[in-house]
Amino acid sequence: MEAPKKLYIDAKDRLSDSILYGFIDKRKEDDIEYVRTDAFIEKAFEFFGEHLWEYIDVKNANCDTFINIDGDKLKEDFKNYMEESKV
Repeated sequence: MEAPKKLYIDAKDRLSDSILYGFIDKRKEDDIEYVRTDAFIEKAFEFFGEHLWEYIDVKNANCDTFINIDGDKLKEDFKNYMEESKV
């Protein structure tokens, strides 16, 4: 069985005094959501692939302009940043 991409923890630990329980479905409004790092990065890559172009604004009245964005490098740098970041 593959590990779930998200896990919800009972924020108030209502089920036990010593053990936090994790669930794959949100059960209470105040449950804390944890997301696997690789699942988060995959979702971020989807966003980059679908929306990055929306954030590029090039204006050049005198001639045509060509801009090349190294999306693979951006993704790799973002992945490394997220994996190295400690929250």
